[in-house]
Amino acid sequence: MYRYLSLIWDTENSKATATAKFIAKEINARSEPWAVAYRHHGVRVFHTGERPGQMQAYPLTNKKGVILGKLFDRHFTPRAPGQSAKQNLCSNALLDDLESREISDSEGRALINRFWGRYVAFLKDPESGTTRVLRDPSGGYPCLYISYNGVTIFFSFMKDVVDFDFLNFTINWDYIAAYMKFEVMLREDTGLEQISELMAGKCLELSHHKKKNQLYWDACEIARNNIIEDTAEAAQVLRNTTINCVASWASSYKNILLRLSGGLDSSIVLSCLRKTATSPEITCINSFTTPADGDERHYARISADYCQTTLIEHEQKIENEDLNLLFKLIFAPSPSPSLFCLDRSQCENNLAQEIGAEAVFSGGGGDGIFYQPKTNFSASDYVKMHGIRPALFKISLEAARLQQRSVWAVLYDAIRDNIIKGSANPFAEYFNSETSILTPTFATKEDIQNQMPSWIKKSTGLPNGKLFHISMIAPSPLYHEPRLNGNPFLEPVNPLCSQPLLEACLRIPTWIMTTGGKDRGLTRLAFHKDIAPATLQRVTKGTNTRHFMNVFDQNIPLIRNILMNGILMKEGILNRKNLENSLSGSLAFTPSERMNILCHFTTEAWLQSWYNRKYKIAV
Repeated sequence: MYRYLSLIWDTENSKATATAKFIAKEINARSEPWAVAYRHHGVRVFHTGERPGQMQAYPLTNKKGVILGKLFDRHFTPRAPGQSAKQNLCSNALLDDLESREISDSEGRALINRFWGRYVAFLKDPESGTTRVLRDPSGGYPCLYISYNGVTIFFSFMKDVVDFDFLNFTINWDYIAAYMKFEVMLREDTGLEQISELMAGKCLELSHHKKKNQLYWDACEIARNNIIEDTAEAAQVLRNTTINCVASWASSYKNILLRLSGGLDSSIVLSCLRKTATSPEITCINSFTTPADGDERHYARISADYCQTTLIEHEQKIENEDLNLLFKLIFAPSPSPSLFCLDRSQCENNLAQEIGAEAVFSGGGGDGIFYQPKTNFSASDYVKMHGIRPALFKISLEAARLQQRSVWAVLYDAIRDNIIKGSANPFAEYFNSETSILTPTFATKEDIQNQMPSWIKKSTGLPNGKLFHISMIAPSPLYHEPRLNGNPFLEPVNPLCSQPLLEACLRIPTWIMTTGGKDRGLTRLAFHKDIAPATLQRVTKGTNTRHFMNVFDQNIPLIRNILMNGILMKEGILNRKNLENSLSGSLAFTPSERMNILCHFTTEAWLQSWYNRKYKIAV
């Protein structure tokens, strides 16, 4: 696994300099080798697990910084007329003198404009003494940081920092309360008070005790410019960009494991993988449950057969969903729905080792990028951008079909949303705000708007549907999925979460994204010749809800014991009476109640893991 630890400090501060030397000595004394990827006054960047061509260091030739991760040249390799799309891919970046100078002279902005991938850049300006840390727009590679005695430590993997026995941590209860209410958030703080996260597309400047956070990649600004309103053109741009991004990622690997659900997004990724010129070995895996709602083998088989690819089927069994394992996961800076990864990750690791797979690909992020939710914003967005014109009725008909409402109701909402300020909340549909098991204090403590970054909240001129689209695209894919200590790390690749594709979809209005009155309608149109007709026409979506409802039912005594006597209860976050009623069976369990309680259980497991760590968490 490729990881980094970076130390940044003010060399005029003698205490900070001594601390940096001490930490560097600690890193060099570790059992696994850590090499210096970059060294300058006040900056040390260490890395380990480098795999050239996959995850590596890209040093600037002018010695003014280094980029860590995976970096592609922005421009697709041109192809001659008549050549297939197989020749269209981006090559692994090789930074020359000119490119290195452009990156440093632009304070890192040239990285956003001329390259893409998943990376964190450390750039030093010797003249001003400023150090800049930049995370790529997709947020595909983690960038966390903590300050200690004048030294800011940047890192990609939490355990590498936990191993420093001189660091103490405290729980960020505001974050925990918000997480338990909404689950998905776009915040720079984490579940630990001392740890912050540099958000995707942002640059953090550190200079003489000052920190300045700048937005380098503005999704709202991209969505305002070069808008594609022609459906045929939008479909062509979406298809070509998707194929090129998937092909570029695939060129880095010889053997790939693909999570194939049988849904639209993963089937598109498989189709694109089969078109790549590098022709990697591809093995698909479908995880299914015995409850019918989680069994998508029929569609996975159709997609695999259509692309003539091997498919391995793995049954997720209830007995493998051991809730006690949640207390043995590798430390993470924030809680996550870790239960849903346990059985899958074990199986994928075993299969990857058996077949020699170097990475696991997925269609992750596709729902948000291709605009899957059945929102009521498409007609409203059209009115916002063009007013009431003849095309509005056709767009409203398609929106009515998508939402299964009357066209008159859609028209009414579209006009109302643009007349009455605040009549539609673009973020409300995205966040789960179930609060019956939380105490009233914590249930009302956090608001939906507080979970969105300021650059989205303060954006002007964009219609609500596009803001909603941006809020779905903005969360970074999880690089370090929850796994047990000792389990090998399988490199995750989410090729749909690529900067060129994000930018292409941001430029396409919501009523074009849902063309034909279908979720991901434009995507279906773009790939209608590339995937199986049955997959194209499918409108249902698999879910593992019933499977985890059964897991819940079989673990009620354990869940009751842990939650009723746990940290969340002692901190006054859980509503004892409502939880007790739910767990006693005196109230009928709904699917959402079961799933919410399971999510709270994983949060409790995360908390107890920190409280029970070797170096006690501060209380």
